[in-house]
Amino acid sequence: EFWAWVRYLAAITPHDAVLRLTRSYADLDAHQKTILSDDFGMGVPIVWLMKNLPLVEIVDGRNFLQRYGAIHGVHQHRTAKRGPNKTPDFVARGYDGKWHILECKGTQSGEAFRDRQMASGISQKLSILFPPGHTGQRLVSGLSIGIEGGNPSHLGIIDPEPEDPVTISESEL
Repeated sequence: EFWAWVRYLAAITPHDAVLRLTRSYADLDAHQKTILSDDFGMGVPIVWLMKNLPLVEIVDGRNFLQRYGAIHGVHQHRTAKRGPNKTPDFVARGYDGKWHILECKGTQSGEAFRDRQMASGISQKLSILFPPGHTGQRLVSGLSIGIEGGNPSHLGIIDPEPEDPVTISESEL
């Protein structure tokens, strides 16, 4: 947590009622901007979801599937760290025992670009289907990060239908 404060405290505009990046951070080289967009694109939706859904645990999606597969023999036919076969960014369990899936996107290129990223996130994530009564939300989030003097940041969240899911039976829970 401390590293994030050191890295990004100066990135956020002071005395602003909404989240925006300072001009100096908006003009970073492409590699650094990508890292910032990715970090904010995951952090902001997680904070929002923790305030709005009764979540108990949040786990990296790939780690969840690898550990679950190793323990219960669940396999994915298609896995990758990038591209259309990657696992969702996070799997979270709610107080009610339901599992939620979240794929996150972040950009400084505006809401239209963010919307295209979110559309790609629908096909990119590999959904997991749980038995009836255990499935929560299957979400794709996108954060359009505002720049000082411009539009504010805007978080979008959609709940798309799953594609080519991995099915986990009730006995495996």
